[in-house]
Amino acid sequence: MGEYEAFSAALKNLREIYNYNEPYENIVLAGFSVLYRECVKRALELMGTLMEKKGYPGKDTGYPRQVLKAAGQRGLIKNLRLWLRALDVECQVDWDNGSKDISDYVDDVKDSYFPMFCEFQEEVVKHWLVETMK
Repeated sequence: MGEYEAFSAALKNLREIYNYNEPYENIVLAGFSVLYRECVKRALELMGTLMEKKGYPGKDTGYPRQVLKAAGQRGLIKNLRLWLRALDVECQVDWDNGSKDISDYVDDVKDSYFPMFCEFQEEVVKHWLVETMK
């Protein structure tokens, strides 16, 4: 399954942010932004594909929030509110309006969103990947 490998690679790359501490250099923040957005994108693609393989509406809904809500209803993700906040952060890291320093987003990812992605990966491996490969 290509989507699972792509998500896993994005997650592995995002893990690199733990190698850096504040104050973050601009290049680290720029790289973080790209890696975080890629991880969110790949997670959403994987969710959509897995749900479609089980006969649920998936990627064709067209809206990330709808994919997340459907994934929450199906038990693919555990904390819908956290995922919705992660999606909001994904938009903000690219279009930050100065209301929050981008280095604060890095801390949020380290504390909340990276563990959320890891939990999602575990759920996929334990309950979804094998079943959809049949």
